[in-house]
Amino acid sequence: MAMFRCLLVLLVLFGSVAARAGAAPLSVASAGPPVHVRGDNAVRTRLILDRGTVSSGETTWATIELTAAVGWHLYGPEHGDAGTPPAIAWTLPYGLRAGPIVFPRSTRVVTHGLTTFEYAGRTALRIPLTAAAARTQPLRNAPIRADVSWLVCSNVCVPGRATLTSALDIVPVGSGTFASIAPFIGLAFLGGLILNLMPCVFPVLSFKALRAIGEPRAQRWRSAIAYTAGVTASCAVLGGTLLAARAAGKAIGWGFQLQSPAFVAFLAALLLALALAMSGFVELTLPIPAPLARRAAAAGAFGDGILVTLIASACIGPYMGAALGFALSASAPVAAGVFLALGLGLALPQALLMVTPALLRWVPKPGAWMLVVRRLLALPLYLSAVWLAWVFVQQVADRFQRSPS
Repeated sequence: MAMFRCLLVLLVLFGSVAARAGAAPLSVASAGPPVHVRGDNAVRTRLILDRGTVSSGETTWATIELTAAVGWHLYGPEHGDAGTPPAIAWTLPYGLRAGPIVFPRSTRVVTHGLTTFEYAGRTALRIPLTAAAARTQPLRNAPIRADVSWLVCSNVCVPGRATLTSALDIVPVGSGTFASIAPFIGLAFLGGLILNLMPCVFPVLSFKALRAIGEPRAQRWRSAIAYTAGVTASCAVLGGTLLAARAAGKAIGWGFQLQSPAFVAFLAALLLALALAMSGFVELTLPIPAPLARRAAAAGAFGDGILVTLIASACIGPYMGAALGFALSASAPVAAGVFLALGLGLALPQALLMVTPALLRWVPKPGAWMLVVRRLLALPLYLSAVWLAWVFVQQVADRFQRSPS
């Protein structure tokens, strides 16, 4: 077995060297018929920049996508018994520096006693690009070139390479800052407004709006302020977590919390509980005395803001991609403005409904109709809970398949 392992490692390494010298692909396994394919046919490549402009002293991110054909795999950076990870040689404009590659998590594979760490399908390599702080003149359409090399294997191992190009504007700090930032702030605010209409958010907000009918005006104002604070604070915490991960060199995006099966299961259970409460099957109430309940109303509204933000984090659609991508590659103060605008947009409609009697007058007086509306609004929550349960099952199954046999 030791001799077989040594022979396989030598064959992989020799295949890499031979192909760089123009040799033909070398078969390293006997299972199945030999496959003859060029490296650039086995792997599709793409270069993506998070944004097209970076200010002096700031960092943006580039993504190298490597998509292996079905039945083929690339190798991760871990030290396995065979394989080499993708490598990138950059040609960048003066004053722009590329950081180390942030590799995604690979899959540990054990075959005949040999351990390798592999990528199948689409693999996204994230690379930070930092502009020097001393630039005083803008540099427009600065060319960027990435020479990417890799080793892709099936029943043969084939080294491949590709040259990917793009362009980037590098501007001094403060050069057209508000023309460049305002659209993303506005897009984040608009995205927050739209989130109120998402099928997993709107029923919850409607239920809480119905609950506000008949409350004293002063209490509704306190609840509106506390609710807005809960939403914006939650968005700030999520945004701060993303920025801290970025500073640590990790490549994660909005919705990272949904990558945790435990959080997905918690959110599914929460939505199911809300759906059951709105359907009238359970009652989510506590026997709190009236004086204490009035004092606790603001705290409850703050908790409502946190709850709505957690639910909304699972519903953000493609229309938020540009604003959030910009926020995650901009400086911390600018990113904070984007996340704050998102929170304000999410909180505004509900806060206005709480404090504006003219809007509440359009709502009919409490009666039997509220039971019908609550049951109808529960349907999207049931569907959202089922979808999250499906995501949870897929995550658990995927982790089970990744675990070593």
